[in-house]
Amino acid sequence: QYAEALLADRDPELAAEAAGVLRRQLRDRNDSPRLYELHARASAIAGDDITASEALAESYFLSGSVAEAMEQLELLRDRDDLDYYQRARITARINELRLELAKMGKEEVREERR
Repeated sequence: QYAEALLADRDPELAAEAAGVLRRQLRDRNDSPRLYELHARASAIAGDDITASEALAESYFLSGSVAEAMEQLELLRDRDDLDYYQRARITARINELRLELAKMGKEEVREERR
């Protein structure tokens, strides 16, 4: 509720504070699509589009939309402004989601190396 209150005015500084609050909550409750959705919103308002996209993808995944989560991450991975570590983290998560889809019988397993 505190994070939601901080986001009410769409102020980037307050949104950055909300993102920090939500990041701490996600350490203990990393299975909550709602927290990831709020974190995505806070990060977007604060100007951190990369974190926002990653959080949105996790929200999709936890809500059962694995293909949409992977699509979100693939769009993110194709950006030119990622550093090596961001790209590696995102590519690793895409590979994990591919395995999940394969378990569900929805995609062939093929790891990407970017």
